[in-house]
Amino acid sequence: LMKEIDHALVNRCEVLIDTKEALDVGDLSTLTNDDGTTKHNFSGLIGDALVENIEFGKHRRHNVDCTFFKSVGTAIQDVVTAQFVYDYARKECIGTTIDM
Repeated sequence: LMKEIDHALVNRCEVLIDTKEALDVGDLSTLTNDDGTTKHNFSGLIGDALVENIEFGKHRRHNVDCTFFKSVGTAIQDVVTAQFVYDYARKECIGTTIDM
């Protein structure tokens, strides 16, 4: 399995994925238990978080201090997520503007 991110980082973050297939990649292989269940820091699909079908942020109470999003190739979700983050940053006047 290909691994791009250290398992220690994945294990300390609240994890969202774009598709269920993302759990099969090397970076997230530690999130699945031998019985097929997922570990405590796995929240679910980002689409469910965006429409509030899951309680995203619930792991913040359990010594989880970051969010990890794994996308394995659903481009439309990447675009929608980027637009959401961009719009939020503009609304809240946060971030850095870069001339290109």
